[in-house]
Amino acid sequence: MRSYLRPAVVIKDGLDVEVRADEMFSPDNTHILDLPEMGGLLECFPNGDSSRFAEAFGIRRTVKSMGRYICRWPGHRAFWEVMAKCGFLSDDPVRVGNCEVSPAAFCAALFGSQKQFFYGEGERDIALVRTDARGLKNGKPWRVVCQVVDRRDLETGLTSMQRTVGFPVSIGARMILDGRLEKKGIVSPDEVPFDEFMGELGRRGITWSRREGPWDGRMEP
Repeated sequence: MRSYLRPAVVIKDGLDVEVRADEMFSPDNTHILDLPEMGGLLECFPNGDSSRFAEAFGIRRTVKSMGRYICRWPGHRAFWEVMAKCGFLSDDPVRVGNCEVSPAAFCAALFGSQKQFFYGEGERDIALVRTDARGLKNGKPWRVVCQVVDRRDLETGLTSMQRTVGFPVSIGARMILDGRLEKKGIVSPDEVPFDEFMGELGRRGITWSRREGPWDGRMEP
């Protein structure tokens, strides 16, 4: 929930453009992504500092446009825009009777204590991780899309969020322990043996797709 009230940075025409925390859900900062594999339309809004990621990947000086986005079902944006602007995600405490209560902590406790917000036995969440890169390759317009779509494993009960967060961390730890990843501390993604890493994810049931081809020059999703 705290990620729903933090400023973002997107790159436009090579320049960093800041998006205020209370503006990330505004219609002007939202675009629509139509993915059949996700069942239809998704609302996408900026979250996080894309300029910092461009620096980590070594492309900050050359990339023209870049954004890091959260994708949600239609209607999500409008609800959380109101919640954020009304102060429900703030950490600043408000007095309730004789107590000081953080609105964000109250919301987390409220959502986390009601059964209607938990998955039922046969219900599944879904996670989307997508990278869409467009530019010139060998002087020609080219586009590469890499994507992971993962769902809750009903056999183990692990949600897709638990799987797509926990498994990569555990794989990285194992790579350090068995010597496949020698660098310690903060490691850039391009320093991790990609094929081995994705192979380990595949053995845990998380697969990825890659498609590439000529790009028509359009910037729309």
